[in-house]
Amino acid sequence: ESKPLEPLWRILGILNSAQVVVNVSNPDGKIIFHIGGQRMIPKYLSVKIFELRDKTQEEIDQEQKGIYYKYNKNNLKPLNVHSSQSLITLQHQKDNKQQISINTNLKIKQKLLLDQTNEIIYPPEDGSSIPIQIEGEIENEQKATFEMNDGSWLNYKKKIYAALISNDRNIFTGRDGIDIQDDSNAIVILEVIIEEEQKEEGKGFPIGAIVGIAVGALATIAVIIII
Repeated sequence: ESKPLEPLWRILGILNSAQVVVNVSNPDGKIIFHIGGQRMIPKYLSVKIFELRDKTQEEIDQEQKGIYYKYNKNNLKPLNVHSSQSLITLQHQKDNKQQISINTNLKIKQKLLLDQTNEIIYPPEDGSSIPIQIEGEIENEQKATFEMNDGSWLNYKKKIYAALISNDRNIFTGRDGIDIQDDSNAIVILEVIIEEEQKEEGKGFPIGAIVGIAVGALATIAVIIII
C-alpha cells in the first residue's frame, strides 16, 4: 500500500549555494539573486536573507587589494609577483581552514541565539512581486532566480549575509535541509558578486569585473576579469 503524498509546502528545501549580483555603478538599484539547491517548490519557495556579522577590517582590506591588483593587470611584472604571493596566501588560508571554521562557527552559534532582526524574506506576503523562478526537477539540482528593485538594504561592504530557504515560509533550512537552529553548520553564506562595466581606452567593448566575496576570518577573495 502506497503512502499518501506529503503536501508540497511541507517539504524541507536543501540549499547548496546563494549569490547576489550587484552593479557597483548603481548599488542601490536592482539586485539579482541566484540560488542553488534541491526540493525547491515553484510558487511556494521563499528565500530569507539575513545579516550574519560584521566584516573584519582584514577581510575588507583583502577585498580592496584583490580589486586593485586585477585593475592593474597591464603591469605584468608586478602582477606576476603579487599573483605568486596571492597563491601562497590562499594556500595558507586553505591549510588553516579547519581552525578558521571552528572560530567562525562559534560566532555563528552566538549570532543564531539572537533574533534575526536584520532580515528580508522574498517574495513578500502581499503578492506584490513575481514568484521565484525555478529550473530543474525537485529531487535533482535546481537553480532559482529572483530580482529586487531596491538593493539599498544590502550593506555588502561591511556586512556578511547568510541565506535560507523554505517552502512553507515557516521552517527555513540550509545545507542538507537542516534547520540552522538544530545545526549552525547548515548555514549558507551569501556570496556577493560585484559587476562593473566600463569601456577600456581605445576599445569599444565593456570590461566586467566580478568579485566573489566569501566568509571567513581570512576571507578568500576571487577576482575574475572578463574581456
